[in-house]
Amino acid sequence: MYFVSSMKDNHLFEILDDKVSNEGNAKNLKEVAILAKRRLMVKGYERPTMNEVVMELEGLRILETHPWVKGDSNPEETQCLIGQPQDAYEGDNISNIIGAIA
Repeated sequence: MYFVSSMKDNHLFEILDDKVSNEGNAKNLKEVAILAKRRLMVKGYERPTMNEVVMELEGLRILETHPWVKGDSNPEETQCLIGQPQDAYEGDNISNIIGAIA
């Protein structure tokens, strides 16, 4: 099991095709490799089902295409969505919280 031993020795990128290594996101490639390694487990109950594999790969694909993950979002838009930080210990906020509880 060359693939498994390469993963164990942290040599994944040495066994990948150069084109794959250069085109792919290193973190995602490692996640896919870990998933593939789990699929190669000897005991069936230790292996993820193909449905679980599909769900994990779909999750990686969605993360890869999400605008916030890619980092090319509009800074003003991001700031608007994030909003201004609020200090939970400001007097007005504590009064409002206590008033709401009482």
